[in-house]
Parts: sequence; structure tokens; C-alpha cells
Amino acid sequence: LMQLTDKTCRWPQGDPLVEGFHFCGNDTAETSPYCRYHSRLAYEPATIRQRASLRSAERIR
Repeated sequence: LMQLTDKTCRWPQGDPLVEGFHFCGNDTAETSPYCRYHSRLAYEPATIRQRASLRSAERIR
């Protein structure tokens, strides 16, 4: 934790209660706390969320 900076990925790896837990630590994108790979996992485009929301609403009807 002490080795993380504004330029290192803060994606957790493993269980925080188990020895060996760590953060990714790869270089981050300019505007993200995560590297490119983990940013893609963390942030879902709005269009995908909207489509999922519409599908859910259609099922309820």
C-alpha cells in the first residue's frame, strides 16, 4: 500500500484478509486509478447500461 502512487494501478488482487494480497501496480491511464486493462473491467459504457436497463424493463411488462 505504501508503494502505490498516483501513477500505479490500485486494482486489488486477491482477498485482503489473506497473505499475498496486493494491488496491480501497473502504470495507470491519465484519468484513472487503474491501468488500461482494469479500467475496461471497472467502467462500463453508458450504452451497454442503457440496453441492459431497457431489457429489464421489457421483462417486467
